[in-house]
Parts: sequence; C-alpha cells; structure tokens
Amino acid sequence: MGSILHGKKVSAPMTKPPTLRTIEQRMREARRIGRQAFLVRHANGRGSDNWYLDHEGVQYDIKALWASAHRPPVAPASFQTYDAVAGFKALDFEPVSGIAEPHGLPGDRVTPARRPQKRDDAIRPLLDPIPVPVKKHFKPTGYWLFLVNPARWDPEGWRATGERELLYLVSKDDKRFMQPGDLGLLRVNRQKGAPATLIAAVEILSAPTQLAEPDTRFFTNHSEGAPALRVRLAVITPTDLTISAADFPDDPAFRYIHDAVPRTTIPIDREAFLPIARALGLTGDMLAEHRAGRTTRGVQQLEADAASATPTRKERVSKVIERGPIGQAVKAAHKGRCQICVAIGQHGKAFVKPNGDTYAEAHHVIPVSTLAAGTLSHLNIMVLCPNHHRQAHYGHFQIVNDHADHWIVEVDRQRLHIDKTRI
Repeated sequence: MGSILHGKKVSAPMTKPPTLRTIEQRMREARRIGRQAFLVRHANGRGSDNWYLDHEGVQYDIKALWASAHRPPVAPASFQTYDAVAGFKALDFEPVSGIAEPHGLPGDRVTPARRPQKRDDAIRPLLDPIPVPVKKHFKPTGYWLFLVNPARWDPEGWRATGERELLYLVSKDDKRFMQPGDLGLLRVNRQKGAPATLIAAVEILSAPTQLAEPDTRFFTNHSEGAPALRVRLAVITPTDLTISAADFPDDPAFRYIHDAVPRTTIPIDREAFLPIARALGLTGDMLAEHRAGRTTRGVQQLEADAASATPTRKERVSKVIERGPIGQAVKAAHKGRCQICVAIGQHGKAFVKPNGDTYAEAHHVIPVSTLAAGTLSHLNIMVLCPNHHRQAHYGHFQIVNDHADHWIVEVDRQRLHIDKTRI
C-alpha cells in the first residue's frame, strides 16, 4: 500500500514509506556523491527552493531526500513539500526553511568545518602505531586494509548472514604490528575488469593469533579453515553499502585502494581510511558507542547520555549492546537457550550455527527509547529465540511485574517467572 500523509497518497502501490534506516542510507549517498549528482539521480536535477533537512551540520534537499528514501523510490512530484516536512518531523528530524544557500555536501560553496572535523578526530586507533625500522616497507599506521579475494571467500554470502564479527587472515610480517583498537577496511579485489569495492569498516579486537576458522561455509576450499594467523574483527558500519574504489582519487594515499599487492593485510594512510570510512557511514560517535558497548562502565555512560540522544542514536546504541560482548555474555549464560521456551517446558534452542554456537537473540525488555534508568544494562536483557523475540515486539507478550531479580511475563495468557541474568 502507498504511504499516506495528511490524507494524500504520496507513493505508488506497494511502496514502503521512509524509515530512519532508509533516510540515513540516502544521507550517506548524498555525502558521498555530492548535492548535484544526488539531485540528478533522485529529483531530475531539481533542488529545494525553500525547505531543507538540517542534520548534523548538513542541509539536504527535502523532497529529493524524502522521495529517495521510499522503497522503491518515488518521484518528488508525487507529493507536496509539506508532506515531506511532516514526515521528517514525525521521525524527529529537523526541517528548516528560508535557506538561501544550503551547505555541507560535496560541491557546495559553503561547507561546515568544525563539526565534521570533530567527528573525524574521534575516528582513531586506540594506540599509537608500533615503531618500526626505517627499512620496513609496509610501515604500520593503525589503519589496515583487509584484502578479500572473492575467488577464495564469498563476501556477499557472509554479509547476508548479518554477522558483526569475523576472523580474518593476517600477513605474517604484520603479526607484531597489528594491535587491538586498530581500524581497517574490508576491500574486495577487482573482478572481471570492474574496480575494487569497499564493503565495511572494522575495528580489530584481538592481537594476531594462530586460530582455526570454525565457519568454513564461505570458503571455496574448506581446508582454508585450518589454523592460521588470524585476528578477530568487529564490523562498525552498516553492512548494506558497497563503495567503489573508483569513487576515490588516484593519488599516492589511495594506491592500495585501487591496486593491491599479493598480501592479506596492508597498512594504509589515515588520509585514505577516513573518506572511505565516512562513505561507509562511520562517525566518531558511532565508533565511541561500539567501544563503550563492550564494557559495563561504558554501557553506564551510554545510558547516562541517552537523555539527550536522538531516536536514531538510541536505536543504534541498543543494537550495539545486543550484538556486543554484554549481549553475548547474557546469551552465553543461558547457553543460547530461549528463556521463554525453557519456562514453558521446551528445550529452548532455535538452531545451531555453523561455528557450533546456538543461535539466540538479546531483547531489551524495557525499550531503550523510554530513557528509563537501567535500560542498557545486562539486567534488562532477556534471551529469546527468533519467534519469541518477534512476539515480544508484535504479539501477546506483557511484562506484568518487573522485580529486582526477575520478571513476571504473560505470554499467550500464561504467566511465567523469568530470572534476570547477572554477569
């Protein structure tokens, strides 16, 4: 069905209205290709006359952004400006009017310098690079390129799983110089004459170690899962973007972005890492949230900051906690078994993943959006199977009482005692 605003149909049948996620995707696209190219692609080259969306110091043409964020996109002529204004306000964005010269996108005459620079300063490795002999050719920078050979490993198949961590091979002579807290990019090598692509920004979570890869389903040859020098990586950007290496300049800083060498890992310059990471959606706030979400103290700070957070950031932080070490620790405490299934006498296991772990999901019982104290804590996480997680959001699933050490939950008119998890 079409989207309706103020009684007016604004999209064709079967078109889905914009969401926070699709709006952010189109914002990233505009920041990557520039205002004029974005307008040509989504609005027949016509920009806004008066209304813009002002977000983090950047002003976006409101009708082009709203039209492109539909799924599939619609024509800007199919709705009125005020429909887009109302739609953005309903999602807690800030439309503004009376702008004579919009700014903030590539190609604009005026670009905001302070705020983006501040975000860039926050995108840094945790430690300084390890000093190396002058003669070493590939000198560590704290920023790494992880080279993906699609003839050996299927990156798209892996991305489709939605996994946020992976083990990755490391070149032997980088073993002593790659540190936890370093940052990197996953680069898919060029194929059949097409340029290389960048599919994710990552943070290194462990020092290089001899490890086996338990999940070999994406390897062409399963023997490649044998013990080898690997690091654990955390994906810190959305996994639905693919950026072409051809979008970036042909200068020395980007030499390995365009033309890699026969290695698994390569140190790259910060000047090359930053624009690619930004195009993939990374900000300083996002990186800080990922790092904070790995410790109890960090989660407490995120919770303290939640009162002033935007809905987009609250949703993002919630996912960081659920997918991060704290959510994983709560799931591990229950051996991946759904607490509701166990309470009603079932085995509680959804299915076993290729790496041998039982699949389960972490559910924030009190939604983070309520801003209630303790919403980001492990004591607010319940381990659920996919079916009961969907039911918790959309079905008959009610928290009757919330006690210090347990919940009383009503599911399908049955009351259950569910213990809270202490880790």
